[in-house]
Amino acid sequence: MKIFKFCQKYLLSHKLSVIMYLIFTLCAVITSIISPLIVAGFLDNLIANGTVNVIIRICISFVIINGFSILIGYVNTITYAKLQTTMAYQLNKDVIHHVQNLSLSYSSQTDTSYLVQRINSDSNELITFCMNVIQNITGNVVILVIPFLIMMTINSIISLFLISFFVLYVIMYI
Repeated sequence: MKIFKFCQKYLLSHKLSVIMYLIFTLCAVITSIISPLIVAGFLDNLIANGTVNVIIRICISFVIINGFSILIGYVNTITYAKLQTTMAYQLNKDVIHHVQNLSLSYSSQTDTSYLVQRINSDSNELITFCMNVIQNITGNVVILVIPFLIMMTINSIISLFLISFFVLYVIMYI
């Protein structure tokens, strides 16, 4: 938690970009959930002797969803790289500024090239960690909720049964 408090300044200074990054992440997760449903519909229509028009529409929608997924993945990667680089640079700059304001005796006792390299590496790691945690939490919540809602529409009894196992698992884990 202290890591997020330390990086909060940098995350909040780019909150619009972080929100856009999370929206792209959500879109990527949703397309990864929709894609197997389209394949399942395709297979169901093949087995049930579906018409050629229906199968072609399913193939077209599959191509569109996967093209959208590739585009979102590309934009998401670019957004992540820009955010991570910018925030790590700002953190790096602030820490180096802090080190420059330390006493001269401290500066003369340390290897400055090692110190700068270590600050740069740690700044990148902190920002990368925070961004990955935010991305994973957002993605995992969506991966947990959407399939559950889909399962509820298919069979509510099995869904409630699985929720009881999930609650039991959480209790045993705690």
